[in-house]
Amino acid sequence: MHPIKQKYDRKALPVSFDGRIEWRDTLQDVRDQGWCGASWVFSTSAVAADRLAIQSRGTEVYPLSMQNLLACNNRGQQGCNGGHLDRAWNYMRRFGVVNEECYPYISGRTGQVEKCKVPRRGNLATMKCRLINAAARSSQDTDKPQRKGLFRTPPAYRIAPFEDDIMNEILQHGPVQATMRVHPDFFLYRTGVYRYSGTNSQQRTGYHSVRIVGWGVDLSKRIPVKYWLVANSWGRQWGEDGYFRIVRGENESDIEKFAPQVSAGLRLVGCGSMANLNQKRPIEEDSSSDSSGEEEDDSQDEEMGEEEQLGENDREIQVEFAGQSPIVEDFHGIKSLLHQLFLKAHINLSGLTELIIQQNYIGSILQQCVDSDDSDGEEDGNAEDEVFGVTSVINLSHHKDVECVKEVKQYLLEKTQKKLVELFKNPSNQIGLLFNERFINIPPQVSVPLLENLCKEILEAKEAGKPFDFTHFILISKLHESTRKDPESKKKKAKGSDILWVNAEEEPISEIGEVLGEYSVRNESDSAVSGTWDEDDEQFDPKRRIVLITAAQLPDMLTKVKEFLQ
Repeated sequence: MHPIKQKYDRKALPVSFDGRIEWRDTLQDVRDQGWCGASWVFSTSAVAADRLAIQSRGTEVYPLSMQNLLACNNRGQQGCNGGHLDRAWNYMRRFGVVNEECYPYISGRTGQVEKCKVPRRGNLATMKCRLINAAARSSQDTDKPQRKGLFRTPPAYRIAPFEDDIMNEILQHGPVQATMRVHPDFFLYRTGVYRYSGTNSQQRTGYHSVRIVGWGVDLSKRIPVKYWLVANSWGRQWGEDGYFRIVRGENESDIEKFAPQVSAGLRLVGCGSMANLNQKRPIEEDSSSDSSGEEEDDSQDEEMGEEEQLGENDREIQVEFAGQSPIVEDFHGIKSLLHQLFLKAHINLSGLTELIIQQNYIGSILQQCVDSDDSDGEEDGNAEDEVFGVTSVINLSHHKDVECVKEVKQYLLEKTQKKLVELFKNPSNQIGLLFNERFINIPPQVSVPLLENLCKEILEAKEAGKPFDFTHFILISKLHESTRKDPESKKKKAKGSDILWVNAEEEPISEIGEVLGEYSVRNESDSAVSGTWDEDDEQFDPKRRIVLITAAQLPDMLTKVKEFLQ
């Protein structure tokens, strides 16, 4: 995980900052991990809860379940004997956790990790959890949760191990997570600014995960000492009411060397928050509705039998999807989606997939939200892990020396008959290759929040100084065109109505942008892609269309897509 680059005015950073004062109503209390070496759990859940509360402006102040993360995130972790922060964040991002009241922490008393009680397909409703907002306890105490999905995070990111970068991150987004080396004298800390005394240097030391919530300068001594203000997880009776101060700017006890790894600067999300699409046949929830249109629909339903309304192969089911940032576990799913776009082209799809995953602060994958409560067993596979779509962008200019990008550029030049030569040659151009792939049976409406999120992330990355300041975008669209030559078909072709778009939202994009090339992929497609047709069926030729749009056209593109799908 590479550190992100930040752009900010260092001179504007305050001399001191105390999160306990700034976020007095939202900062998580200091907890006691007890007889369990679970600082990795405490710091992760507390930082996630802190940022949720801060970024929701106090509307969602929920302590998150540490026992849930400790007991259920058990792959590659050591429970009460330690754990990996990256795996903890991956679990929070992939599965999420319930709130503390729903699943209280008990391992501190037993020193043992109990069996996980939260099924990976469970949610707040199936767990019968209540949500009590810590900022408004009396009004939120209900048996029905205000949200259904578990508390999930976007992917974690790392910030550079520099004093000013850490300060700016805290100021802009909230507490950060850090790992420090614990020396024997740290256990004896009571007050003041901690600095390792150097005694017992031969004694074995370990590592401990904490939350940095602020900074300041200690003026009690002749020489001022800069410090970090840090929340520990050893209870209120330890240190300065559960907190400690440690020398800042000198990487004391490695607290700055192990660059703080923090939850992304976005609000935590539940399943379906980015793209919540319910595919189901409309039904009336209130039979007493006074809408004449609805009454007419009811009468039609009464006249039709069930088999007339839905054929044997046309039954509709309710499905919810959630947009998530790509991680390593999504590799094969993303690669399969890229294969359905490029087919037999000589392009290293593994390399492209790795680029998409490496820049996990840009783009989304589409996953199914599973709310079934018969979820104790995992023998039916990880349906929630399957990748149903990917929406992302790769900077072809920035990665011009990467072999798979060279292959993509060569492919684009061949298919556009060299129309992109000058665009690629101009060093001032930053060209992004857009990916908008998903399973063929997923409705196009799901693309709107995914594209909106992509545009937002591109803007944020650009402002953060990352290589996403695009001048142009290239999109390869999938379509099928009728092969009939009769007069009626020619009329349709003139109107453009002889084309079936695999992703319907790409039709208005094609109209806005400049079409640089269109070509058949019939010889590269199998029957699952090109279709098999009876003699009486209209024949369609599977094609690809390469469209170029400018960065200035991106907002208009989003507007047109929304209007088209409405």
